[in-house]
Amino acid sequence: MSWLERIKNGIIVTTADGEKYEPEYMNATFVTEYNYTEFNFVDVGGSLVKRKKPIGVKYSAEWYFQGIDHLDVSRNFKNSIDNNEGPIQIEHPLYDRLVVQVTSLNYDNTGLNRTKISGTVIETIEEAFFVLNNKEIDQIPILFEDNLELCEESLTETPQPADIVSMTQSNQNAFAKGVPIIEQAIDYEEYFNAFNTAATFINTATATPILAMRGLINVITMPQKFSAEVKDRIRVLLDTFNSLRANLFGVVTVSSKQIFAAQQAATIAAVCQAAATPLPTDFKLNTQVYETIDQIAEAYSNFVTDMDSLQTDNGGSPLSYVVDASVITNLNQLVNITISNLFNIALNAKSERSLVTDNDTNIIVLTHELYGLDDNDANLNEMIENNDFAIDEYIQIPKGRKITYYI
Repeated sequence: MSWLERIKNGIIVTTADGEKYEPEYMNATFVTEYNYTEFNFVDVGGSLVKRKKPIGVKYSAEWYFQGIDHLDVSRNFKNSIDNNEGPIQIEHPLYDRLVVQVTSLNYDNTGLNRTKISGTVIETIEEAFFVLNNKEIDQIPILFEDNLELCEESLTETPQPADIVSMTQSNQNAFAKGVPIIEQAIDYEEYFNAFNTAATFINTATATPILAMRGLINVITMPQKFSAEVKDRIRVLLDTFNSLRANLFGVVTVSSKQIFAAQQAATIAAVCQAAATPLPTDFKLNTQVYETIDQIAEAYSNFVTDMDSLQTDNGGSPLSYVVDASVITNLNQLVNITISNLFNIALNAKSERSLVTDNDTNIIVLTHELYGLDDNDANLNEMIENNDFAIDEYIQIPKGRKITYYI
């Protein structure tokens, strides 16, 4: 079928409650992201990129309901989306059948005789592929602890003087990055003691390489268990990860490669452990969860790329380096289980919605319409918090004002 014939067909959206809607559509665009690894070689121009399976496709939605009943139809559509958490199915004239999750939608009723709905949807696989049971989720802290031990044991070469200098810098930098997010005195005391212990063993790393590696990894990964918000813990860990990557070109000896790999693998493992232990106030929105998934996937992809660039064809020479297989295997399993768990969390997290007021209104009416009123005014306060109202808007919200809410 030619594209001319295809565009004559309409679009059908079937929501999770089984209702079917046939809006008009415009601006059909999508973005596909792929899992990939990039290889760069000394004295060779360009990069070798190996692409693997695609990540979920993100589509920009721009739908219109028109006619004398557009308000009723769009209101029913909104209720179908808001009150059902399952994915929606789209029969699209250009993209065929899609199964997607809504991440954000904006409703605009200000136009004459039409409702405009715009936002983003992400193509999803069947939940059976990534839904975990509690037994599998419980493996995350176990795999994390196993990873730290494997990283320590992966240091089989005696550190050189230059390694002691770099380990000292890593210890100092990691400690400095972690201190600002410490909220409890007991966390600081434990962190400071760990820093001093690591510094002591690093100074004698040629005689106590495993203890030096253990102490350094302990300092680097400790922010994962601070009482701070998960986004702050992950930010600190990824800052440490990226600062270590900045020194990649100075990693040339076997011992320095082993130390680099151990630090980076342990840091990613700590990110996974932090993501698996959110506070009750964390991950309220699915956009926050998807951002964390992207951060973990990107860090792991960078780690694999770096390991490929450091290792040699084989381990036949004393100067050859091949990354520890047990570390890679453990980390791969930990990353996969963590991301699967985060997808489960995203399914139950709130997603962003917005609308443009079609008449003058006020905060009380909007809260009642979008959330419902409660005795403690929690929903009213959430409405105010999410929309940064001006002083005069506390009295009246004008027509055409964009209102953001979460379901």
